Amino acid sequence: MRGFRRRPQPLGSPPLRRPQGFPVDDNDIKKLEAHLKRTFGNPHVALKARPKQKDSAEVEMKGEFIGVIYQDEDDDGSFMFEMAILAEDLE
Repeated sequence: MRGFRRRPQPLGSPPLRRPQGFPVDDNDIKKLEAHLKRTFGNPHVALKARPKQKDSAEVEMKGEFIGVIYQDEDDDGSFMFEMAILAEDLE
């Protein structure tokens, strides 16, 4: 697995957003889902296309939403996974 090529954002900073125009297609979704299943060692990871926003896909684990994947605007063929952890989830 490759490490970060750029510094990650500090905790609490607003999420990175990229301009519209980089759709995540069905082929990307299949590849990303297989990668996340291997990476997390969990067969219950699933990606779903977003009906209104074609530039990203939702990530679920056992049917529960856990994050969003966007195509990386700086590195063609690479993707960014964004996951929010709410205070109520830590209780």
